[in-house]
Amino acid sequence: MNYFKTDRFVLNGESARELYAFARDIPVFDFHNHLSPELLYHNRNFRDMAEFWLSGDHYIWRAMRLAGVEERCITGDANGEEKFLAWAKTLEGLCGCQLYAWTQQQLAVLFDEEEPLCLANAREIYARCNEKLQGEDFRPRALLGRFGVTALCTTDEPSDTLEWHEKLQQEETDILCLPAFRPDKLLAASKDTWIGAIRKLEQSEGMSIATLDDLKAALAHSMDRFAALGCRTADHGYEGLKYIDPTGAEEDFTAALAAGIATQQQADRISSALLQWLGERYAERDWVMQLHSGALRNGSTRRYRALGADCGGDSVDIAPGVRSVSGLLDILDQADKLPRTILYCLDDGEYPSLATLCATFAAGGIRNKVQLGAAWWFNDHERGMRKHLAYLMENALLAGFVGMLTDSRSIGTFVRHDYFRRILCDGIGAYVDRGEFPMELAKKIVSDVCYGNAVHYFGGEKLLQHCGK
Repeated sequence: MNYFKTDRFVLNGESARELYAFARDIPVFDFHNHLSPELLYHNRNFRDMAEFWLSGDHYIWRAMRLAGVEERCITGDANGEEKFLAWAKTLEGLCGCQLYAWTQQQLAVLFDEEEPLCLANAREIYARCNEKLQGEDFRPRALLGRFGVTALCTTDEPSDTLEWHEKLQQEETDILCLPAFRPDKLLAASKDTWIGAIRKLEQSEGMSIATLDDLKAALAHSMDRFAALGCRTADHGYEGLKYIDPTGAEEDFTAALAAGIATQQQADRISSALLQWLGERYAERDWVMQLHSGALRNGSTRRYRALGADCGGDSVDIAPGVRSVSGLLDILDQADKLPRTILYCLDDGEYPSLATLCATFAAGGIRNKVQLGAAWWFNDHERGMRKHLAYLMENALLAGFVGMLTDSRSIGTFVRHDYFRRILCDGIGAYVDRGEFPMELAKKIVSDVCYGNAVHYFGGEKLLQHCGK
């Protein structure tokens, strides 16, 4: 049997293995990913392993570029087999990288491959897997079902028509697919995408936007459309995530609209005003606010111009600092309009600050109202997850953590939930083995972290009814 689906992979003790056996088949609620609702609605089989694995996965693209693979075999016009072989060759150099583990897990769990992929067996594996991909149980929704997914939230711009969500909800009964509100482009007034996002929102909401109040009205109208389809969360990942005194934002917005772009100082005031206003609206709607910080996006201008955003041109940046995040949370808290909030950060040096900040805004009746989100993006490897879980254990409340998410554009990478569960069970199991925590309580925490906490935290009648909670 392939090592990557046995109870030896990552699991180092008897209690860890017992906990994993308990956790393995717990359902999955993936509350932040970038799957296409249109892809899920049409539910067509993938052409080949290159489309299934390599299209849209910038994690893999980055590794291939580091290995010196030509762009034609990454995002270019090379055929599927060429791309697959280039990935197999790259894989041979990824010792200690989570991409190696995820790749072998997918082959083991989904395709029943007995041997790890390498260049020597790549052609045979490619042919076998391509044949299996044409089966009914390899259609997108069936694959999600095989991963145990009962509900998920995609990432959608305010101007999105949401037509595919509506059609999918009318047709699909096993998996609940909800939209998530992502207004990043509208908050990034110093970027070249800002004015286009404003115009798209005007069209989608049928409203003219000439002032900051007009923008707020259009956003509120969009949120009504999202809410009608069960939206439970808003996600923010724009570069900087800085909160400053927003005084003067109205005048800054008018000037930026006339110029088509804002200065950085104007943009910071505009985004701060909008974040504060949006946070209040999220609290009123009982939505969860997710805040991602610490990303330097599109560092290579050449690559951005050639391929666009989200193509592997991003890196870890210095986070804006706990004072900035605390300032936003505090101003919302003072108005008694602080929504449930998840804080993610690529700069893992900020974990102690953010983990302890969460307790500052704790509230009666809600476990972990403000919490440190999962090890995200460049941190979702074994070391990163263990470090993150340690801070939750030591400085926050692990028992209230909402667990893992994929943040992915690829269905195959939903295997990350299994990877996380193994690491979670191994970490808690070590305390059980030493006699420092009882197994019965450990199982309760594992069950809650893997599924129950997220379902209750994101809540909503449609979600709770579908998930049976």
